Amino acid sequence: MSLVLMTMMSCVTTRNVKEGDIALAKNKLNLITDIKGKRKGDLKLSLESLYKQAPIKVKVFNPRTWSGRYTKYSDDLSEKTREDFQNLLVNRKGFYAASVTYNALVNGEGGMEVTYYVETGPQYFIDSLRYSSDDKALLSILTNSPSVKSINRGEPLDAETFGKEKDRIVSILQNNGYANFTKNFIEFRGDSTRIGNVIIDVHIYKPGPDEVHKRYNVGDINVYTDHLNGEYDLVGKTDTLDGVTFVARGDDFKVRPSGIAKAIGLEKGAMYR
Repeated sequence: MSLVLMTMMSCVTTRNVKEGDIALAKNKLNLITDIKGKRKGDLKLSLESLYKQAPIKVKVFNPRTWSGRYTKYSDDLSEKTREDFQNLLVNRKGFYAASVTYNALVNGEGGMEVTYYVETGPQYFIDSLRYSSDDKALLSILTNSPSVKSINRGEPLDAETFGKEKDRIVSILQNNGYANFTKNFIEFRGDSTRIGNVIIDVHIYKPGPDEVHKRYNVGDINVYTDHLNGEYDLVGKTDTLDGVTFVARGDDFKVRPSGIAKAIGLEKGAMYR
């Protein structure tokens, strides 16, 4: 009896499969890599989490699996799984020479078994990080920032951390007056020192050949206390407090400028953030 129960718990039903359909019976992963132990196990789990289709197994203690439901095999989803495997290995894990293929075969019970063959090749790691720009003032602010880098020596090359590093650079520069600075001015370049190690050059482009990035300071601060949008030409009573000009529509303020001034964090002439 126990043998029968174990068989029921592990099998994928191929009964009640519609004509023209093939039920997915099994996904298998054949992983060839030089990494060992826990790192290999973690990589295998990361890949298996990307399967786009999974078989429905009959489990004796779960009556909901007795209904004859099945996962219809899709070659498109197998290809999408292959692409996601490739993307993870190349863009997130530093396996730039990774190869991923798959083979789908019908087993003796009429179900489809899909085997994914993954050869990672060597894994590339960050050797060091260098910043360069012809805009020396901007470069000085960036390299002297206490902000913690998103890319660190010894980590595998990962496109996601490159994106985070771009966000960090943009945040630093915009908070130092470079209001118009965007990610489009940032380029990452890789220089392989030896197999497995890459020097990352982060280059910051200028807006034009003879230009530098413009740094902004806060100009005049005007507060229109009771105006609707588009009514800024209606000027009544005005008052200046702590370098801020308050403008009312009529002969008096409906809200005292001193109360509003406490909530204003801007200061004329200060760096724009």
